[in-house]
Amino acid sequence: MGSHLLLTSAFCLFAMLIGGHADSPMEVYWKRVLGNTAMPNAVKESLPQYANAVVDNGEKFVPLSDTHSGWSFAVKEVNPQSEEAQHIRGTIRRCEFKSLIDREKYCATSLESIVDYVTSKFGKEVKALSPLIPKKNKMQYTILDVTMLGDKHPVMTCHKTNYPFVVFYCHLHSAIIPYMVSLIVTDGTKVKVLATCHNHTSQWNPKAAGFQVLNVKPGATICHSLGEHDVLWLQN
Repeated sequence: MGSHLLLTSAFCLFAMLIGGHADSPMEVYWKRVLGNTAMPNAVKESLPQYANAVVDNGEKFVPLSDTHSGWSFAVKEVNPQSEEAQHIRGTIRRCEFKSLIDREKYCATSLESIVDYVTSKFGKEVKALSPLIPKKNKMQYTILDVTMLGDKHPVMTCHKTNYPFVVFYCHLHSAIIPYMVSLIVTDGTKVKVLATCHNHTSQWNPKAAGFQVLNVKPGATICHSLGEHDVLWLQN
């Protein structure tokens, strides 16, 4: 029996060594709950940041309210008068602001809570996508193809925020259409990006960036691409 246990232990150790590294608790949780969908890059890149979150009474704690902003500045040594502090306050305002009529919002303060929120709305049969954007400056693109990514509603997008800790601002849309856009860069590099089109914008702030850039008024359809730190969730 003793030699059998010793052999088993040695085999497990060998398996860990050739495996490179053990999965983090978040990766284990993701695979257990969402085994049918790959973890998108926007979430993968947040794993180290989440691992460094504040631990309070044995649990990870992310303060996300205006009353905690000073505490967040102190923990991360942020100057309250700095641009970073303005971003932190902006994230808090977005999370505390009332949702628009056609969407439901949620600020996830842990990667596990993103999974829990998504599955509470869509179940476990979902697809998570985030764009792979080349790290180049001032690229010029030519559009090769545009493909609609299904017509099941609602659709959810999650955006990583400017905050000292991991916070994803997620919103559930009842009136957007998601697309995959194939592009080619002037140097020949081909990329695929995600985009969404908002059809019901009558309740939006007239000063929203989309209206200003396109010189249109609330009610017009607004389309925009998703950034590398965004996640698009679709129902299978």
